[in-house]
Amino acid sequence: MFFRRFTALLAFPCSLALGVISCTVDPGGANEVADAASDGHTHVIDVTPHDGGSDGDTDAGPRRGTKGPIVFFAAHPDDETIGMAGAILQAVSEGRPVYIELMTHGEASFVRSELVNAQTDTWHPGRHLYPLSVADFGEARVREFHDAMTRMGVTGVHVSDFGNLRLTQAKVTERIDYWLSRNERGLSLRGTAGAQDPQHMKGNGPNPDHAAVWNALVASGYEDVLGYCIYQAVTGRCAYDKKVDMKEWCAGKRDALDAYETWDPPKGRYGIALHSTYGLLKNVGARCNEYVVFPTPDRPSTIDNADPLPPQGEDVDIER
Repeated sequence: MFFRRFTALLAFPCSLALGVISCTVDPGGANEVADAASDGHTHVIDVTPHDGGSDGDTDAGPRRGTKGPIVFFAAHPDDETIGMAGAILQAVSEGRPVYIELMTHGEASFVRSELVNAQTDTWHPGRHLYPLSVADFGEARVREFHDAMTRMGVTGVHVSDFGNLRLTQAKVTERIDYWLSRNERGLSLRGTAGAQDPQHMKGNGPNPDHAAVWNALVASGYEDVLGYCIYQAVTGRCAYDKKVDMKEWCAGKRDALDAYETWDPPKGRYGIALHSTYGLLKNVGARCNEYVVFPTPDRPSTIDNADPLPPQGEDVDIER
């Protein structure tokens, strides 16, 4: 019943896979979700509609809590799980409508070339003999993302293809403006931290796509905005404002991380995130903390090196 109601409302082709409704956007669609994706760069995955302010239930969505929707902006597949899964799972448990905005397919990762180097890894069987086009590689990364989001039980996601390592603040702002235009009561916006979160242990700057997300969130001027450090578990260099104990959500976070570690090439699963950032995923999975950044200018840096770090030299590649 739900699936029929949802597809009738959206009025463009949908399919059901992994418990997530995938829809191909018709740029000429008249409904608000299709219009939001009409720039040709995006497609929609289960953006469940709900009312713009009442506390009542809707036909399509889960029971709403007393708080409004919360939207997490991720630059690449895995950012949302590495840095924000605890916060996502907590919001789901509170009954809030939880949406994930994925900005790129993460197609620029070096792992695409690694998958054809004929080498082996200790954590999966077989050799790397899987040539993928840039588009197919990006879709494989999005497939991991879909699985992780299904495991966490989010209300919906919106997948954009704004270009890995080419993401701009202006493009992120387009998606932020969409949510602000809905005038949702109690809306919260979250995303990857920027300059506070250097991607290498030497502290030589943030991932540019992460920075684009954070800069857009801060520039929006919206009051309820927070950023989350992605690399703290391997660098210890994030200038965060608050360390949040997420022990209650550890099991769920680890389960979502497992979606990024799945090796099953016949099903298009290549464990891309684990190939890309092995130390980061393993360190994050072993901990129950998340690191929050406030959008407050000129605040003192709070760098915490108390957490155990990986051996010196282990790093995170820029091509996430």
